[in-house]
Amino acid sequence: MFIINRLRLAALCLLVSSLVVSPAPLIAGHNRHRTEAKLLIHEEFIGYGKTELAARKDALNNACNWLKQHPYSDLDWSPDPDYLLDHKMVQFNALEDKRFEEPMGLMKMVKMQLDITDSQDRDIRKQAQQLHVKERQKQALLVLLGAMGLLGVVGGYLRLEEATKGYYTRLLRIAAITLLVILVAGLYIAE
Repeated sequence: MFIINRLRLAALCLLVSSLVVSPAPLIAGHNRHRTEAKLLIHEEFIGYGKTELAARKDALNNACNWLKQHPYSDLDWSPDPDYLLDHKMVQFNALEDKRFEEPMGLMKMVKMQLDITDSQDRDIRKQAQQLHVKERQKQALLVLLGAMGLLGVVGGYLRLEEATKGYYTRLLRIAAITLLVILVAGLYIAE
C-alpha cells in the first residue's frame, strides 16, 4: 500500500511538472507577432491621365485588372479601387509630366505600388467568401419564393376548381398559367 501511494505521488509530480509552462516560448511567440507581416504581393503600376487624379484612377484600375487575372482569379472576386485605398494596400510614389505624340499631348504619369500582406490576403478571401454566401442566400430565397408561389397558384387553382364545380375550368387554367408565367418572369428578373 505504501509503495502504491508513492508511485501515485511520483506520477502526480511528473504530470504537474509537464504542465508547467516556461516563459521563454511565450516571449518568443510574442516577439514573432511583432515582426512585419509577410508580403505576398509587391507590384508596381503606372497610370496616365490629364490630371493627377485621372492618373491615380488609371493606376488603380490597372492594379485591379491585374488582380483579376493573377492571384485572385480562383475567388471569382477581386478588390475594387475603393477597397484597395480603404485598406491601405496602395502607395503612390512619383508624379511626372510625360509628353506623348500630338493626340495625347502632355500627360501626368503616376507610379503606384501595390503591397498585399498575408493578413490582408486573409481579409480579401473573407470578403470573397461573404459575397459568395450572400449570393447563395439570394438564390435560396428565390427558390423558396418560387416554390411558395407555385404551391399558392396550384392550391388556389384546385380550390377554385372545386368551388366552381368545373364550370370555369378553362378560365381558371388560363389564369393559373398566366400567374405561373408572371411568377417565373419575376424570379428571372430578380435573379
